[in-house]
Formats: sequence, C-alpha cells, structure tokens
Amino acid sequence: ARWVQAKVPVGATVELAAMCLDLAGQSASFEIRPADGGAPVATVSGTCGDAVANATWTTPKDTRVAQYTFTVTAGGQSAESDVLTLVKPFAATLMLDELPAFGVEVELETVETGERVRATADADGKVAIAEAAIGTWKLHLVSAEDA
Repeated sequence: ARWVQAKVPVGATVELAAMCLDLAGQSASFEIRPADGGAPVATVSGTCGDAVANATWTTPKDTRVAQYTFTVTAGGQSAESDVLTLVKPFAATLMLDELPAFGVEVELETVETGERVRATADADGKVAIAEAAIGTWKLHLVSAEDA
C-alpha cells in the first residue's frame, strides 16, 4: 500500500493505492490516521480492479499533523502504507547588521518529523523553501562565510 505522492501541500487531493490481486470487483476501505498512531481522521473507499485498488483523499487545510499513513482492507486482507508528508512554502528575509545576509546558508528543521532542508539567502537576504513539512520549525545557521 502506498501514497501515489510522498509529499503534498495542505488542502491537496492525494491518491492512495494498494495491491489487491485476485480481488477484482471487491470493495477496499482505506483508514487514514496520523503517522504517530493517533485516532483515524478519515475513511475512504475504493474498488479493486484487476490488481490495484485506488482512492483519493483531500488533506486537511488547517492541521498541525505533518505525516499520515493508512491501512487498507479488502477481501479480509489488510496492508499498511508508507508515510505521506504535508508541506507548505517557507520564506524568510535574513539580515546582518541591518543589511541583507547574502550567501548565508540556513537549515530549516521541522521539529515533529526531524526533516531538515537547506537554503541559501539571495542578494536580498531572502531564503525560500518550496516544500517544508508543516509543524513547528527551527531555523539553524549553517554557514555565514560569505555574508
């Protein structure tokens, strides 16, 4: 069982897929929950085709949960999925002595997942990360050699 995309923006529709050999025409139930084992947040349904069952789910727009998994059940069998990570853009302007911090390298850490992403400030001191896992962020200074 797997999420078709590993990372999606909050509020996006994502596809879930699971193998279901020899179960064509049978219904499949996908129970979605936080990856940390919290209570289920949704259940969606699909139908087994020749080899795969698919379903879609729209991720919450207002959530602090960064990662989700699902359990799929069909024909008396079940399987666990990999992890889906919800992301959103991160942007900041870095200043040193009231001047843009050009060339400063930073690392954005999502506390809940431990995921770290690096970025370097441009000529205006701006850093941008298109897909930062949602949650509580810590910004770490990696290098200020060129600043």
